[in-house]
Amino acid sequence: MKNDSIPKLTGICGECRKEKIKVFRVYRGKNYCGTCYARLFKKSLCPKCSNYARLPIFDSKGVCINCYKDRPCARCGKENYSTGKITSYGPVCCSCANFIRLKTQPAKSPTNRSRASFGTCKMCHRHRVLEKTSNGRIGCKKCLHEGEVACQQCGALMPAGRGKQCESCYRKNLLERRIKVSLATFSQAPMGNIFKNFSEWLGTSIGYHKAAITLNKYLPFFLDIEIQWKFIPEYNQLLNHFGSLALRRVLLPMKWMQMTGLISVDENLKEAHVESRRIMGILNRLREETSERQILNLYHKFMMERHQQGRNSLRSVRLSLHPASQILLKALEKKVS
Repeated sequence: MKNDSIPKLTGICGECRKEKIKVFRVYRGKNYCGTCYARLFKKSLCPKCSNYARLPIFDSKGVCINCYKDRPCARCGKENYSTGKITSYGPVCCSCANFIRLKTQPAKSPTNRSRASFGTCKMCHRHRVLEKTSNGRIGCKKCLHEGEVACQQCGALMPAGRGKQCESCYRKNLLERRIKVSLATFSQAPMGNIFKNFSEWLGTSIGYHKAAITLNKYLPFFLDIEIQWKFIPEYNQLLNHFGSLALRRVLLPMKWMQMTGLISVDENLKEAHVESRRIMGILNRLREETSERQILNLYHKFMMERHQQGRNSLRSVRLSLHPASQILLKALEKKVS
């Protein structure tokens, strides 16, 4: 990571959309090829450490890679640690890096019989050495011999094998740590606060554990909004920019924004956008240069004129175009054969 201009990965450039390129830099989850990296990352003084580094010209709050790594561990939240690994969620400490490496390694078959004693304790849900008592109970040593202890955070009773925190507090803290890491990716405080409010609502709605797992799925949606508008725009702007299909993939953020009054969903506009997308799909069944496509285009133009006069709906236009496209496709197949 000392020279962040050395190609490391192969993928798609998020700027010019070229495929199978060498990724010279990954910035806020977005890949940059060598050409876009040289154009968008210029050598200047880092605002945090005052050292020269290649910084993004499109982000006034961008920092060098060393300052980027100087953040709490993305997994355990530890500060003042040695960086063990840079993940897609941010830097992690050496202990968490070893944990991630073990998790990503392929499973190996047991080499001796002692491996068979390891398993998940049904009481604390931790992977531990399991024991069996004389009365047939199976669990880890702490759960079997110490029973239940008080959680140091909330005071509730929990299996001793959990350690210092009960499962509920652990999951809640995990979500809070991931929210904290995600907030560092926003350049504007207002959008960061909006994402934080959504994340907290997500935890109470679907549970802290599931929210912590799925949180990063919704982060690009809010980052894209920040880049485009720096605030939550009107629903029609969201629809035109993302499209109805993409908005369906972020149903929970859309539901939360509607509940909190940040947007007002126009069902008629939504339906019209869906029908327009389906109509384009029907038209694209025929290639543009064919005479059959020209005939279908003329029929589409005629039906749209009737729609603009209020004589039919977009749904009627789509339902009329479908059989017409099927007939023209059959005609094209016979002509080719």
